[in-house]
Formats: sequence, structure tokens, C-alpha cells
Amino acid sequence: MSARTEYFIGFGVIFVGVVLMAFFFWKSVAIDDTREHQRFVESIRHLQASDAILDQHLLRLRNGSATSVDNVNQELAVINRLNAIITRPPVYISPKGTAILMDILANYRLVMERKKLLIERFMAENANLKTSIVYYPILSQELITSLNEVEKGQPLTEKVQSLLRDILLFNLDTNPGLAVSIKNQIGRLDEAGQTYLSEISPTSLSSINRIEDLSLQGQTILRVKPGVDSLITELLSIPIAVELDSFADEYHRWYSYALESAKFYRFCLYFMIVLVIMIISWLIIQHLNARIRRATESIQQQRDQLVVQLDERKALAEVAVAVSSVGNLNKVLDTILEKSREVVNVEASSVLLLDKEKNDLYFHTVQGRVSENLKGIRIALGQGLVGHVAENGKTEVVDDPYSDPRFNKQVDVSTGFVTRSILTTPLVSKDEIIGVLQLVNRQQFDTFNENDVLLIESFAVQAGIAIENSRLYSDVKNYADDLKVSLDNERTLRVQKQKMGAYIPKGVVDQISISSEEKIALGGKVVRATIMFSDIVGFTRLSERLEPEKVVDFLNLYMTEMSNIIEQEGGIVDKFIGDGIMAVFTDSEAEQAMAAVQAGLRMQAAVQRDRESWGRIDQDLAKVEIRIGINTGRVISGNVGSEQRMDYTVIGDNVNVAARIEQACNPGEVLISLSTFEDVKLRVNATQMEPIKVKNRDQAVLTYSVQSIAT
Repeated sequence: MSARTEYFIGFGVIFVGVVLMAFFFWKSVAIDDTREHQRFVESIRHLQASDAILDQHLLRLRNGSATSVDNVNQELAVINRLNAIITRPPVYISPKGTAILMDILANYRLVMERKKLLIERFMAENANLKTSIVYYPILSQELITSLNEVEKGQPLTEKVQSLLRDILLFNLDTNPGLAVSIKNQIGRLDEAGQTYLSEISPTSLSSINRIEDLSLQGQTILRVKPGVDSLITELLSIPIAVELDSFADEYHRWYSYALESAKFYRFCLYFMIVLVIMIISWLIIQHLNARIRRATESIQQQRDQLVVQLDERKALAEVAVAVSSVGNLNKVLDTILEKSREVVNVEASSVLLLDKEKNDLYFHTVQGRVSENLKGIRIALGQGLVGHVAENGKTEVVDDPYSDPRFNKQVDVSTGFVTRSILTTPLVSKDEIIGVLQLVNRQQFDTFNENDVLLIESFAVQAGIAIENSRLYSDVKNYADDLKVSLDNERTLRVQKQKMGAYIPKGVVDQISISSEEKIALGGKVVRATIMFSDIVGFTRLSERLEPEKVVDFLNLYMTEMSNIIEQEGGIVDKFIGDGIMAVFTDSEAEQAMAAVQAGLRMQAAVQRDRESWGRIDQDLAKVEIRIGINTGRVISGNVGSEQRMDYTVIGDNVNVAARIEQACNPGEVLISLSTFEDVKLRVNATQMEPIKVKNRDQAVLTYSVQSIAT
């Protein structure tokens, strides 16, 4: 099965899975709305409660504790509203469950309609009974009042009171015997009324009418009450609660079934999610595997190419090393042929050199099969493939030598060798063809490719260089020997000059370089120079406290910075005296004093600038201050010492004066002598100081403190 087919099937399964996931999700979330379930269950529960409340209202109407039917009507309205809710089962109930619930609900509706009809009859009959019950005591009281007005009404009054008591008791009791007794009492009341009528005057006719009304009301009560009691009994016995319990039980059964179905659909949803994820993961893995496979193949191809290129470059490097060694020519050419055979993988290789005198080519170096048979063969220039390449100077690749007219078959005939492919390239030295390099029978492939041609041409260049190097070896060797002697002399002189430069002033080194072959003698000459002395204030005490390594680190930084400033201003550091520096300025009598003053001011500024960085070595170094004394005058400049050890320096009284001025100088100050001041007075801002006494001098030396360069 192809990868495209696998992807097509995989995406098809994913599509079907997504559709099923949507279906299962829809089926599983339908039951998740617990509000709908609670609303439906609450509706059933409220309906049962409303039915019970309705029965209570009917009982209150019957026993007379309630006089209004509004509560009954309100409860019936609630029941109707709840009935409308339960007639629409939730959507998560299956169609089969909905049908069963509707069947139960149909029975419930029939029972409920019957109960409503009975309620209407009950309320009508109960209203008549209630009217009679209410009206009967009123009539009785009116009759008793009218009988009490006549003398002979007392017996009749007792009968009326007895009947009223039994009527009221009958309203609360359903005893059949009491009904018979009331009926008899009504009959006796009617008879007593007739007797009373014959004995009283016609003026009491209203009492007789009241007796008749009272009898009629009593008969009505006897007739209506049993029916009302029967209706209320029948109403209370209607199985509304049973029907609702059956409906609720069936609903809960189908709700449980819906929950189980939701769990099943949810399980199916999870299963499909896992399945789709697995398929997607599988597709991703397949895609990654395909990319990894392609990348691996590409890397393998690149690796193979790199291995080939590495072998080629290694071979070129070895050939270059062999060529650069300028050793035996035969060994160099053997190396070239050997590496050519290894890298290009050919059956045989050879180098043919041009014999200008005979105008032909001869096999100088041969490797491979029948190599011994080729060494005596010579090929005329222009004949055969090698002669053609040697004459035209262009690389030739022949895939079918036997069909090429330039190919000399006689060589194969004489050696028994079968030639299948040939690569021949010229050997050139100084734009002159000196031979050819030939490879025969590419073994891994049928023909030579472009890379083989470029590589063998590189080998040919190396071979041409090797041959030319071999021819020029003798002359170059002689020249190299002479050159070596000259270079050794020059190198020795340069090293000596570099060594002296670290200890001898630059002017002396230059003098030595100019007359390097002359003997340097002791002695000197009188020159006018400006001498500068500087030292660090209190450095002896500071160095006693600091570690030696920190002292050395600081002095290296300090001396380097100060020496650079002195040399930049044209001075020469004559010597380092502990933490002190002696410098000489001799370049120009007109400018040497100004150069020394400028160097002194720059040195003081450098100390102010660099003290913070010196403080990182030790905090006390952040407080370093220096003194600088400068004097101008005649001194002796030259080599002082012995034949074995001498030093180039300046000496004289003016050197001592400069040293004494420096000792009298204040920290952070540049103090100059009068002679120096005369040379720079128009170019600096200076203040005259107290004269100082100098040893071996009768007169004190006038000094000046330089603040800055005049603007």
C-alpha cells in the first residue's frame, strides 16, 4: 500500500470519526442539562402536592371551615399549568419511553377530567347544602321567636329546637339512623303545626308558614347531604396520586435509561476521540517517518558525497604534500597515480612525458595491470589518444575506445589488455605541455563523470608542478642555501635589535642598527637636553604594606602608561629607578623643553584619570600622587660603563639639578627650573616658587610650578 493511499484512508477514517464524535457528543450532552430534569421532576412533585392541597380545600368547603371556592379554582389553575409541563417529556427521553409516558398520562387525564366534573357537581351541591344549613338555623330562630309570643307555642318550640339540634348534628355526621329520626321529627313537626294552627288565632298564620319552610329546608338537607358526602368521598378516592406515582416511576426508569445511554455515548465519544488521536498520531508519525527517511537518505547521499569529497581532498592533500616535499620525482608521480586510482577507482593509470628531442611520449610511471609491458613503448606526438591530447592540450574522455579512430589498438593487442574507457588530460608547466596523465577503465561505473575530470585535472596540475619542481630543484636548492644564510643573518640582527630595544633608548638602538657592523665604543658628547625626573610619593611605605604581586602589577601599569606619554612627546626613558623614571628630551633645542613640560602635565593628568582603576588592585593605590621635576642644560650623552658592560645615558650637573627639583616638588605638581622656564614661559601658565639649594652650587636654583598650557 502506497503512502498516498495510507494518508487517504487515514483522513477518511478521521472524517468519519469526527462525524461520529459530533453525533456521540450530541447524544451525550442531551442528558447533561440537569435543569430540565429537575424542572420535570419538580413539576410531578408539585402536581402531587397540588392534588393533595385541592382535596384539603374540598374538605374545608365540606365541613364549612372555608366559605370561598377561590382556593379550589386557584389550585385547579396550578394543576392545569403543571399538566401542560408534564405533557412534554424532555428530549433525552427515548421515543419509546415518551410513548409509554403518554399512555400513562392519558389515563391520568381521564381520571383528572372525571375529578374536575365531580368537583363542579360537588361545589354546586355543596353550595345548596351550605345555603340550607346556613338558612335553617335562621328560620328556626324566627319560628321560636314567633312561638314564644303566644301562650300555647311552648311544646312546638321544643320540637323546633330538637329538630334544629339534630339537623346541625346531621350536617356533621352521616349516621343513617339520625336521618330517619330527623325525617320523623319533621313529620311530627308538621302534625304539631296543624294542631297548633287549630288552636291559635289566624293572626299567627306566619308561624305556620315558617314551620312549612323549616320542614322544606330540613327535607332538602336530608336529600342533598348524602349526595354531597358521597361526592366528597368519591373525589377523595380518585387515584390521582397513584397515576402520578406511576408516571413518575416510569419517567425515572426512562431517565435512568437515558443516563446509561449517555454514559454509553460518552464512552463511544471518548473511544472515538482516542481513536482519532491515535490515527492522527499515526499519520503524524508516518509523515515524520517519511521525512526522516527522506532526510536520512539525503544525509546518506550527502555523507557519501562528503566521503568521496573527503577522499578526494585527502588525496589532493597527500599529493600536495608529496609535491611540496620536492623529493624524488618518481615517488611523487607514483603517489599521484596511486591516489588517482584510489579516488576514481580505475584499473590502470600512467604518466607519459614528452621527449622534445625525439618528439614523442614515453611511459615514465605506470600502475595497474600489464604495467611492465608498457614501459618500453613510445608514442609519437599527434598519434593515438595520448599523442592527440599532448598535441592539442585538451582533456579527452572516451567511453568506447575501440570505436574511436584515435585509439591505438596495437597496445591492447600487444599486452592483452581490454580497454573500456579512458580519461586523458595534459600535464602543463609554465603554459607548456610536458606530458599526459591517463586513467583506464573506471571500475564502479562504465564511464568517467565530470567530477572525475575535475579531480584528475587537479592531479595533473600537481603532477606538472612536481615535474617542474624536480627540474628546478637543484637551482632552487642552491638559491635557498644562499638565502638561508642571508635570512639567518638578518634574523639574528633583528632579534638583537628587539632585545636591545627593551633596555636601550630608541636613539641608541637606531644608531646601532645604522652602524651594526661597527664596534660600539665607550665615550660621549656634550649636548643640550631637558631632563625629567618623576617618582611616586610615599611609595616605599606603600610597597612595604602591599603584596609583591600587587606592587609588580601596579608598577607595570604605571610605568607603561608613563613611558608611552614620554615617548609620544618625543622623549626617551633613560632608566627606571625603583618607582622613579628618568627621561631625556633631545630632539630639538627649541621644542625639547616644551615637550618635557607637556609630558609632565599629561603624566599628572593620567595619574588623576587612572587612580580609580589602580584602586581595584588595592584601595590605597587610588590615592597615588607623583612629583615631576624638569631642568634644561648641557649634559654629556654617550656610552658609560666597561668594555663588557656599558649603558647609554646622560650625565652631568644639570641631571643632578633635575633630580633635586623633583625632590623639592609638591605632590601632584610639575616643577621646572629657570632655564626650562625661559624656553616655555610664553606658552605655559606658571607660578614662581621659592629657590632651592642644590649641592655643589653656590646660588640657589629658581623654580616655577606649571599649572597648564597657555591658550
